Order: sequence, then C-alpha cells, then structure tokens
Amino acid sequence: RGALRQKEKKSKLLLISNNSKFCRPESLLEMAICQVFGLFLALALFNAVHGDDCITIITLFTLTSDASNSQSDGDFYLNLKYITATGETDTISYHLYDLLGNDMQQTDGNMWEFNSPSSCLTLDDIKSMSITANTNNGWRIETALTYGTTSGLIQITNDYEANAWVDNSMVPPDGSMSLHTDTVEPDNCVAAPQCIRRMLISTMTGDDNSAGTNDWVRFTLKSSQTNLDFKLYNRPGDDYEKHQGDQWDYLMSDLYSGCITFKSVYEVAFVADGKDAWLIADAFVTVQLDSDKWTLLAGDSNIYKWIEKNNLEKVNLSLRNNCDSTAEKAEL
Repeated sequence: RGALRQKEKKSKLLLISNNSKFCRPESLLEMAICQVFGLFLALALFNAVHGDDCITIITLFTLTSDASNSQSDGDFYLNLKYITATGETDTISYHLYDLLGNDMQQTDGNMWEFNSPSSCLTLDDIKSMSITANTNNGWRIETALTYGTTSGLIQITNDYEANAWVDNSMVPPDGSMSLHTDTVEPDNCVAAPQCIRRMLISTMTGDDNSAGTNDWVRFTLKSSQTNLDFKLYNRPGDDYEKHQGDQWDYLMSDLYSGCITFKSVYEVAFVADGKDAWLIADAFVTVQLDSDKWTLLAGDSNIYKWIEKNNLEKVNLSLRNNCDSTAEKAEL
C-alpha cells in the first residue's frame, strides 16, 4: 500500500508540473523552467494537504521485565523498514544510545528519540519495525511502544506484555523482537465511539538532580461519562526516579463500572499530592479499545515541568482523540 501511495504521489506531482495551466513554454529552456516551477508548486500543495501527517521524530518507550536477569548492558538497535519518496524500500537501524544513568534495568522504563529517515514519512510508508541485539547479554522487554511526532503525536506500534527476549544467542537467529503496527488503531474516528478497556500510563522523569519524588502523584481523567481521580499505585522498585521511566497498567473496569468512550475524554492530567516536587519530562497515555486495538489518548514529549502542592500542582497532557479532519483529508 505504501509503494502504491508513493507512485500516486509521484504521478500527481508530474501531472501538475507538466500542466499547461501553470505556464505555456515556447522553447525547451522554458519547458524545463516550467516543469521545475510546477514541481515546486506541486510539492507545496502536497505539503499543505498532507504535511500534518509527516512523522519527523520516532519515539521508542520500553519497559524492562520484572523477571530476574531481565536487564542488560549490551548493544541494541531499532530497525525501521520503510518506503522512500521514490517508492523504493529502504531500512535504517537506530542504535539505542546510552542514556543518563543505568538503562535497560529490571522493571524500569526507558525512552529514545530518533529523527525520521524521510522528509515525509507517513504511517502508510512504514513496512516493519523491530528491535535487534548485537550482544549475547540478553534484554527481556515486557512492553514496547513507539510514537511518531507529526503536527501532534500518534502511536505507531504497540507490543503490550510481549515479554520478549532480545538476545543474539536465542531464536530467532538475529535475536530480534518484531514490533506490531496491526495492534494499533490509526483512525481516531474509528476509535471515537469505542469504550476504553485498558489504560497504560507511561512517564519519564527529568534529569535534574532533584527531579524525582517520594510523594504520591495523582492521575485525573475527565469525560462526559464520568471523572476519574486516583493515586498512581506504588510500582516494584523505585518509581519517579531521576531519568527513569515508569508505567502503570489499569483495567478500566477496576476504575469505573460503565463505558468511557475514546471521544468523550476532554482532560487528562497529573496532579501533585505532596510538597516533594516531581519533574515530569515525557508522558503518554495509551488505551486499548473494544476492538482490542490500541491508540494514543493523550501525551507529550519534552514537557519538563515541576509539579508540587502549593505551587504548580497540575500538568495537563495534550489530547490526541480529535477526529475532525480525518474525513476531509481522506477526500483530499
């Protein structure tokens, strides 16, 4: 589908660039100038229509298993196979670079960000993603989530409770973990009327020396059906630690007896419950729908805000459940 999309892009650009409505050349030089002008105009028109869909940053969030020996200090890569602007298939491997502090530790979350390999990479252009090992020091990943930064933020893959070993000494031979796009609902308008069945709350704490907190943090979700307000439970190990990721997993039936639909949510926030401040760097709220597929309800990268009681007590996340422009873009 991605290759077909790229061919359609190219044919439309050529059609516009050769269209006599733009200029009427009387020589070969004028013809060349006309075609270049038309191509630039076509690219401008295409970006005006589709630019909001282009992924500029790819974010990987992982949660290491709580099983013994799950941690690793080896080398790992995020691999992306995609369709280029010319319709060809290419692959890029991103090294999971060393993070501040100890990364890939038991029960901990980690996050990496990478630049897109294409000037306009869309969800349709992504053919496959995987995490591979260049080590025999295996890493057991409980959950892996990828997101794309467009004009907002979208979910690309979701591998919830995969509990996969990434290790060169194990099968498959390349020690890889495949990441799945087919677990994600890409269309907010399809997700809109569905009930939220499960909620994953993923956060990264900032890297300031006093970024962590020993106080409780509250999570609030407001919808037209009901409002939720609860303390995030105490995770195994130390949570809210400097430059560490955390993830909380909730069944919605444990929080509310009715149905909270995806489209009905109008506020998602973290609220301080004590005076020991917490520096929140990144946060993503991913939800599972009636269809069993996952999608991003709310989230932001590079928040970097302190929350504490009697100061800035609340940080709202940007909602990602708007579906107003989907039908319009489909027609275009």
